Amino acid sequence: MPSGWFREEMGGVGMDNYTVLCVDDESCILSLIRRLLRNEPYEIILAKNGEEAIEIMKKREVALLISDYKMPGMSGLQLLRETREVSPQTISILISALVNHDVVQTTVGELGIFRCFYKPWDNGEFRSAIKEAIEEYRQVRDKNGPSPEQVI
Repeated sequence: MPSGWFREEMGGVGMDNYTVLCVDDESCILSLIRRLLRNEPYEIILAKNGEEAIEIMKKREVALLISDYKMPGMSGLQLLRETREVSPQTISILISALVNHDVVQTTVGELGIFRCFYKPWDNGEFRSAIKEAIEEYRQVRDKNGPSPEQVI
């Protein structure tokens, strides 16, 4: 596995093991998200930048992308735009420390982002939104089938 990736599988008896990809340049935020989701039935993959995230999505099915808004190199917005091309069924949650909520909310509408959370967020609401996003992904995938790039 390339440098910078972290993969942790979470078990759930009789449940699909959906992949959640978390992208943030701050390792403390990635650690926090990993801890929040440690008891959930998801496979958690952590990436430190948008370029790593795109490479991951080219190779595997990702149900949910959680991305920081502002990162060096590829911004969270660029990542979310590219995600729509590479993995159109992937649901996105944006996290941001920006104070200008209007700018972020406009972007949320333009890119069809499922939810946006501002740092620091409420952990219970964050977990609930992740579960709702995974359920939406499951419904879309059940209706449309896997993405063409996921069919072997």
